[in-house]
Amino acid sequence: IYPLGAWLAGAATLGLATLSPDPAYYLEHPAAMGRLYLLGRLFMLLFHAGAVGLVFSLAFRLGGWRAGSVGAVLYVLSPTVIENTHLIKPHAYATFWTLAALNALLSASETGSLMRWGGCGVFAGIAAASNLALSPLCALPLLALRRRESAGAWKSALAGVVLGGVIVAALN
Repeated sequence: IYPLGAWLAGAATLGLATLSPDPAYYLEHPAAMGRLYLLGRLFMLLFHAGAVGLVFSLAFRLGGWRAGSVGAVLYVLSPTVIENTHLIKPHAYATFWTLAALNALLSASETGSLMRWGGCGVFAGIAAASNLALSPLCALPLLALRRRESAGAWKSALAGVVLGGVIVAALN
């Protein structure tokens, strides 16, 4: 919920919304509440659009142009995704960060780059902080070890796991 709060605070700073701690204000000014709702929906839409791009990227890297296109289309046509575009809940950004973690995981397994392992952990941590049911994602960097087993890879993977845990703790 914190990212949405930051988004709405930014919108208020730009004069696009009015924030009030008094719920009665929104009863007296329903247009102000409607504006917050529209801004919330736009926030969710941006994360859904980013998720489409990440699904395409992941499927493209694994199976080429056709796989990326089919994956993105199937994601867009998924009833759960369609339903969640109408809601203001953390599922959209949890999905986005999960897909970002999976993309970083694939990069870490291909390149062995410490930045990719760390990125995987950070993105998994943000996803888990968005939805605590995703907490096991913090162990995601360990999956890349299947393709890269070495002492350096173990250290990098464990660093990614620790980063993920730190992110979850810091954001909750």
